[in-house]
Amino acid sequence: MKKILILICTFSLSIYGMEIEKKERIPIIYTALTDGTEVIDINSELISPIASLTKVMNVIVAKDEISKGKFSLSDKVTFDKYTAFITGGSISAWSGDNSYTLEDLLKAQMIFSSNNAAYATAKHIGLGDIDNFIILMNKKARELGMYNTYFASPAGLPPRLNKGFGMDISTAKDLYLLAKYAIENTDILEYSNKKSITFPNSRDPLRMYYNRITMLGEYGVVGLKTGYHDEAGFNIIIISKIGDSTVISISLNSETEKQRYILQREILSKLSERLEKIIDKDKAYYLFEVKDYKNKILEGYIKEDINLINLGQKFEYDIKLNDINDNINIDDEIATLYIKVGDEVILTKPILAKNENRKLNWFEKILRYISFGLY
Repeated sequence: MKKILILICTFSLSIYGMEIEKKERIPIIYTALTDGTEVIDINSELISPIASLTKVMNVIVAKDEISKGKFSLSDKVTFDKYTAFITGGSISAWSGDNSYTLEDLLKAQMIFSSNNAAYATAKHIGLGDIDNFIILMNKKARELGMYNTYFASPAGLPPRLNKGFGMDISTAKDLYLLAKYAIENTDILEYSNKKSITFPNSRDPLRMYYNRITMLGEYGVVGLKTGYHDEAGFNIIIISKIGDSTVISISLNSETEKQRYILQREILSKLSERLEKIIDKDKAYYLFEVKDYKNKILEGYIKEDINLINLGQKFEYDIKLNDINDNINIDDEIATLYIKVGDEVILTKPILAKNENRKLNWFEKILRYISFGLY
């Protein structure tokens, strides 16, 4: 990864100076763009308990198994006496028929950090054995290059509360890999970006559960997960869409919930100041030579400006014409604009037709051929 440290480092350290006493927790912070540009790196390889950030991997593994056709989001999952009464952040185990859909359980994990939903998911996907599910979690971690991560439970509870399971540990850098995979390969943000959700049950048909991320919508925040227990401190993975850039910001081991959010707001505020218009839609135009069309030159445009966080990265551009076989109407997608940093494609935008263009019929093609292209 290319590392670019900006002035955030100064204020970040000053924040710690104000918030953290001598005996308090070691700050762990890692913020980077999805193009790999590092913004802040403070103790990012220090192994630490991660608490409910564990549930991100729980959802990823469940999604993987669903994609293989082994399970379905509509599966009915029934709580048993063990999973029903797992402590902390739980949804009601009594939903009329004592069951929820698997998708409900995934939503409950990401929105309300439901522990019993995490255990019920693990037992369902693990075919009755939670240990089988934990094996899948650790296997996925290795696949993603998370070599300093170990999952001991499906939910992230500390050993004193999780009925014999160990401590879930990771590093901020490993969690960056996890978050990047999650947002690029699953629809996890569709769960974690909801401010609240209702899970009806026989005792309360209007029971509302609220997202643990209290800064949703601020500075482009669209998810992802919080975590806390005494041993782990206050943890968070934030996904923010600032302009057309995506930021992954992770802090572990914060002393208080307030400190956790002050830090993230400062980071995202500073990054917002580095937003820059990279392409002006009113000045950019694209010309393509097309064969067998009335007009040999096809003009395209993009609908919106492209704004990216500029920390000195070298943005590169690539354009590929789509396969076009029919008449072209105004606003048809005719090509794709790729914006890259190094080998990483960080953004794609459709290029649209500015004018209509008719495909030649067979007679017109002959005329063009015998007139050496003059027709």
